[in-house]
Formats: sequence, C-alpha cells, structure tokens
Amino acid sequence: MGFDNTLGAAFIGAIGASILFGITNLQVFLYYHSYPEDWRVQKLIVCSLSPLPAMLLDVVHLILTVHAVYHYVVTSFGNPLALLQVV
Repeated sequence: MGFDNTLGAAFIGAIGASILFGITNLQVFLYYHSYPEDWRVQKLIVCSLSPLPAMLLDVVHLILTVHAVYHYVVTSFGNPLALLQVV
C-alpha cells in the first residue's frame, strides 16, 4: 500500500477544502463591502446562502481536517502503523 493513495489524497483534500473555504468567505466579504447600499432583502438572501452556523461548521471541519493531516504527515512521519490509529 502506497502513501500516495492515503496521505496524498487527504493532503490534497485538505488543500482543496481550504481554497474553497477562502473563496466563499472572500465572495461574501466583497459583496458586503462593495454593495453597502443594497436592499436589505438582497443582503438577507446572500446571508441565507452562507448562513453563520454553516460557516462555523465549515471552520470546525477545516480545523479537524488540517489537524488529522498534520498528525499523519508530520507527527507520525515514518511510522506506517500510525495509519491504523484514528485521530
């Protein structure tokens, strides 16, 4: 079993999740910053597409993913038996 199929996929997934998280937050920030005089209804629609609880869950998910990848790639470097342990 190669590490490319396990740790590589987890690492690429964490990078992809981080990029998408950043893009989503940037789009919401740019909207509120660029269009401060939009109707309240429009702002509520944007807020409903990116609700606060969903964003907080996304933050927690990203933190846990990065922590798991760090544990397997950095802390347990060179220890293939560490893959048998769930973080």
